[in-house]
Amino acid sequence: MLPSIKSITVHELFERLNNDAPLVIDIRAPWEIKKAHLDFAHLVAPEDLLDFCQRKNQEKNYDFAILCHYGIRSTIAVQFLTQKGFNALNITGGIHAWSCHINSVIPQY
Repeated sequence: MLPSIKSITVHELFERLNNDAPLVIDIRAPWEIKKAHLDFAHLVAPEDLLDFCQRKNQEKNYDFAILCHYGIRSTIAVQFLTQKGFNALNITGGIHAWSCHINSVIPQY
């Protein structure tokens, strides 16, 4: 059985950016990142996600917020990380929601 996942909305993430923000990880493909990206997000290929989170947690016990296009791939990634014992959050609606609700300068694709 898959664990239930925790989510964060783009509004909640935006409010937390300057204080107590989770570490944002963008797991989209390189061609997607070229189209639209968030400067504060760490760009991590899905196959490197576990190693990246393990390395980061050696520095500090992070909450990780996972970003993709619409939130589908990030849901899968959050389920995986949760099973591995990490505190992970799905960014609901992905970068598309960020573009629609937070910063319309971010291109939609």
